[in-house]
Amino acid sequence: MHEAVQAVVARHPNLAARFSQKFADPVQVIPADPGVPWQYFELDDGDIEGQIAQVCAAERLAVCELANEPAFRAALIRTGTDEY
Repeated sequence: MHEAVQAVVARHPNLAARFSQKFADPVQVIPADPGVPWQYFELDDGDIEGQIAQVCAAERLAVCELANEPAFRAALIRTGTDEY
């Protein structure tokens, strides 16, 4: 899955765009070697729905900081044996 996401971003580097705050107006920066922030979560047997909600909330907060991270992110969440 990670390789597939990286292949998409390599084909469409604008997905990894960030914004520079060095100028008066926002300037979009597209990296020459784009990458995607990738996370893998393996949830325990506890409150799966609550854990998923926490991961989603953290990801939503992360995309608010466009100067440091691209808005396009990927996460694979394992909820059980052979369940993602």
